Amino acid sequence: MTTNNEAAEVVTEGREPPPPSKRAGIDFIPPEIVAQILSCSVAMLERWRRDLPGGPPWYRFGPRMPRYLRSEIEEWATSKRIEGPRMFVDNEPEEQST
Repeated sequence: MTTNNEAAEVVTEGREPPPPSKRAGIDFIPPEIVAQILSCSVAMLERWRRDLPGGPPWYRFGPRMPRYLRSEIEEWATSKRIEGPRMFVDNEPEEQST
């Protein structure tokens, strides 16, 4: 009788297991891609993971393998919309009353 570990070794023998981004149809992406999507640096993502609250949600697949779900990145980014006073002043001249 084989154990679960032995069965897993037989199934994956001779080929590499799929990367986390391709398992079960879930779209996990590395920090480099997330940084491009969010227009920030990989270092900023590291700071969010390590020190700053409120960063995008992430998953750890190993000690040096953080990954993000694409759908959660999109949801997190769109939740950051700020509605309020305009930040910039129009350069249009005011209408003069005659």
